Amino acid sequence: MTSTGFGLLSLITFFPLVGAVAIASLNKEAKGNARWIALYMTLFTLGASIYLWANFDQGNPGFQFVEEMDWLGGSIRYKMGVDGISVLFVVLTAFLMPLCILASWQSIEERVKEYMIAFLVLETLMIGVFCALDLILFYLFFEGGLIPMFLIIGIWGGARRVYASFKFFLYTLLGSVLMLLAMMAMYWHAGTTDIPTLLTHKFPADMQWWLWLAFFASFAVKMPMWPVHTWLPDAHVEAPTAGSVILAGILLKMGGYGFLRFSLPMFPVASQEFAPLVFALSVIAIVYTSLVALAQEDVKKLIAYSSVAHMGFVTMGIFSFTVQGVDGAIFQMLSHGLVSAAKERVGVSAVCTQLQVKAPSIETKTANLSGGNQQKVVLAKWLALGPKVLIVDEPTRGIDVGAKAEIYTLLRNLARAGVAIVMISSDMEEILNMSDRVAVMHDGAITGMLARGECTEERIMTLAVG
Repeated sequence: MTSTGFGLLSLITFFPLVGAVAIASLNKEAKGNARWIALYMTLFTLGASIYLWANFDQGNPGFQFVEEMDWLGGSIRYKMGVDGISVLFVVLTAFLMPLCILASWQSIEERVKEYMIAFLVLETLMIGVFCALDLILFYLFFEGGLIPMFLIIGIWGGARRVYASFKFFLYTLLGSVLMLLAMMAMYWHAGTTDIPTLLTHKFPADMQWWLWLAFFASFAVKMPMWPVHTWLPDAHVEAPTAGSVILAGILLKMGGYGFLRFSLPMFPVASQEFAPLVFALSVIAIVYTSLVALAQEDVKKLIAYSSVAHMGFVTMGIFSFTVQGVDGAIFQMLSHGLVSAAKERVGVSAVCTQLQVKAPSIETKTANLSGGNQQKVVLAKWLALGPKVLIVDEPTRGIDVGAKAEIYTLLRNLARAGVAIVMISSDMEEILNMSDRVAVMHDGAITGMLARGECTEERIMTLAVG
C-alpha cells in the first residue's frame, strides 16, 4: 500500500467544488453558464474516475492510490484510498452526475445557480464516502451529503417537499448519531481512526455486539431496510428527477457499502449472531414492499418501493458470508444504480415526474397535479409517440389561484422541454393564457385545434358551438 500526497483521488473528490465556487461567482441571470460549468466539471470528474479505474490493479486486493496527510492531531488523519469495491462506486457516482445535470437542463428554471452548486457539492461528498480511509473523514462525508440533498428536495421538490425533506434528514441523521458514538468507542479502544488498521483490530465479542447495532442503525436507514424505509417513498416522489436519480442510484448504496466496509470485517462475531435478524428483515422487505409496489399508480413511488425490495436482496447476499453472495450483492447494487436511474429518465416518467402523474398510459387516469386537486390527464398515443404530446383536461378546476399558477408553470416548463401541451378547458381565461395548442370541444368531440397565436375568444367560441 503506497502512500502519496494530495493526488488523483483528492482531485476526483474535490474537483467539483471548483465548479461550485465558479458558479457561485456568477450573477443570478447567468443560468446557461451555470449549467455548462456544472456539466464540464462532472464530465471531467467522470474522465478522471475512468482513468482511475483503468489504472486500478485488479490483482491487488489491498487499498490503492492511497493518500495520507496529517489533519487533526496525531491519530486523526486525512487518508484516502480505494479497493476493488469502492472504486466501482466512485465510477458509478461520476457516471450518473453528468446525466443528472443534463436531466435538469430545462426542467429547472428557478435558482439554477444554487441548484447546480448543490449537486456539485453533493458529488464531492458522495465520492468522498467511497474513498475515505479514516473513520472521522468517512463520517463527515457520509453525513455531509444530507445537507445538499435536503436542500435539493426542500427547494426544488414537489408540493410536499418540506415534509419529505425533513423526514429524510431526520431519519438518516438520527440513525447516524449512534454510529458516531460507536466510532468514538472504537477510537478509545483501538487508539486510532485508521480504517485499514481497524480492519485488523480484534474487538471483544461483547463490544462487537453494541458496535454492530450502532452501525446497523445508520446503514439500515440509509439503504433503507424495512421497517425504517418510510422516508424513501416520500423523498423519492417529492425530489426533482435528478434528485431521485441520486437517491436511488447512489445514496441507497452507501448503506450496503457500509456493511461491507465496517460491519462484516470489523465485527465478524456480531455479524454472525445478527445474520438471522438481517435475513428476517430482508425477506419481509422483499415480499412486503414488492406487494406495495404492485399497488402503486405513481411511477416514482413504484420505483421507491421496488428499490427497498432490491436492497433486501443486497443485505441477504452480504450476510450470507459467501463469495458468491457478496459478489452478487455488489453486482445488484451497481446494476440497480444504473437501472433505477434509467427508469427515472426514459419512457413516460420524463413527463410524469414533472406533473406527478399516476399510472400513465394511453388511457385516462387520475393525476395529482401540484395543487393537490384530482384531475384527469390523457396521454395521447403515448407509447407510439414517446413523451411528445400531453393532453390536459380541465387542469385547474376547483383549486385556488396560487395552485393554478404553479400548474401553469409546470406545463410551460414541459412545453419548453419540447412536449406539446394540448389544453381542454371550459375556463376561457385558462385557455387564452396557456400554451402551446388548444383543443376546442363540442359535444364530447374535438372540433378544432388552435395554435397559440390563433387563440382568440372569437375563434374558440366559433369552434365550440359547432
